[in-house]
Amino acid sequence: MFSLNPDRRISQYGHTAWRIQDGYFGGKVRKITQTTDGYIWIGTEAGLFRFDGVRFVPWSSLTGERLSSTYIIALRGARDGSLWIGTDEGLAHWTNQLLITYLKGDFITDILEDDKGAIWVAHSKAGDPTHPLCQVVDTTVRCYGSDDGVPPFDAQPLVQDPSGSLWIGGDTTLLKWRLGPSKIYSPKALQSDAGTGGGVRALAVAADGSLWVGMQLAGQGGLQRMVDGALKSFVAPKLNGETVGVNALLNDHQNNLWVGTTNQGVYRIHGNDVDHFRSTDGLSSDSVWTFFEDREGNLWASHLAGPRYVP
Repeated sequence: MFSLNPDRRISQYGHTAWRIQDGYFGGKVRKITQTTDGYIWIGTEAGLFRFDGVRFVPWSSLTGERLSSTYIIALRGARDGSLWIGTDEGLAHWTNQLLITYLKGDFITDILEDDKGAIWVAHSKAGDPTHPLCQVVDTTVRCYGSDDGVPPFDAQPLVQDPSGSLWIGGDTTLLKWRLGPSKIYSPKALQSDAGTGGGVRALAVAADGSLWVGMQLAGQGGLQRMVDGALKSFVAPKLNGETVGVNALLNDHQNNLWVGTTNQGVYRIHGNDVDHFRSTDGLSSDSVWTFFEDREGNLWASHLAGPRYVP
């Protein structure tokens, strides 16, 4: 976990790392969230773990209920205190000591709770890319497709902007969507990158409502910002956004943008000031997969070696 104070360099803080090779987790950490009771939840490729401030404990149900898969991809601690869990075999809702399963067999890529408390899910279904966006409505799920302005594509990150619109990133597409109107962005770089496993990998909304977009592109990278309806690469004296492949983005409560890269560690951007922290500075791995800011204002970062923490 890294401090969020923009007046200090990242390297000024001590760090604690929990690493897979030290016996934690058993698989790569894919997602981190927090529930209203204060617990930190860690989703890994080998199962779900809960952190109470001292220990990481594998999740288990008192009634013996099991997730459809231990390969956790998405997590969301909801405002009602429940936990939403996305795996490569479906969506689960852990609420009031009960486990409810939705979209069984689907690959869940992201989960979002909007400003009204509705749960949205980006997912893929084997052989059927036609309805990549779904909403949980009571005990059912409604999925949206071309008739609703959502084209077939490999949907991944989800965010909501201050206007209430959803932004969905994918392999070849960046979609701005509300029920009714939608706007599809298909940058040339994404079209030429189709089928390589890259595309839009991360989204973050800045304090001014603008959108940060992180991409992985074949032979290049991309940290971009949506300005006046157009994507523009971020360029500053200490960082050319075109030179980084981006896995993760987070805009923290002090309006620092944190950028997790495929092989260059962590960048922190505040205005045009850029701080860089990588393995040569003490980071356990230069490949950073996800960020999470907890209620105490600390930032968790996960990478190939496991999550990292600064109190």
